[in-house]
Amino acid sequence: MLESAGGHSVRAVSNGTAAIKSLQETPPDVIITDLLLPEMDGIDIIRAIRGLDQVTPIIAVTGDPQMTRRGEHFVSAKTAGAKATLVKPFRAAVLCNLVSDVLRQHRKTEPVAAEAPKPSDDAPTPHPKGHRDHR
Repeated sequence: MLESAGGHSVRAVSNGTAAIKSLQETPPDVIITDLLLPEMDGIDIIRAIRGLDQVTPIIAVTGDPQMTRRGEHFVSAKTAGAKATLVKPFRAAVLCNLVSDVLRQHRKTEPVAAEAPKPSDDAPTPHPKGHRDHR
């Protein structure tokens, strides 16, 4: 869905353990996890990811009507470190837009590496040790 509609490269895994391993091997730009998964639930996956990676944005999704009516799992997901939540079923365009929005917000908050200032043409050139420019 994301590959065809959003032009994103997607890596799918079958459970939480595989997700953690995949994250350690090749960090993604964004993580999308269901809250109901085998082996460990989505909240546990989000917590485990946050223990390893504090910055990659996470989107939590669920289609469980009990979870979505009460909303408590989405609150727990956000508390654990999810950046956004989404209720299934959803249209591909909704997911693509959410991924784009989350990535845009994430890029705005990423620290930017400082560049060393480039010398200007007006700057005096350094002289060998002991010599000074007396302009």
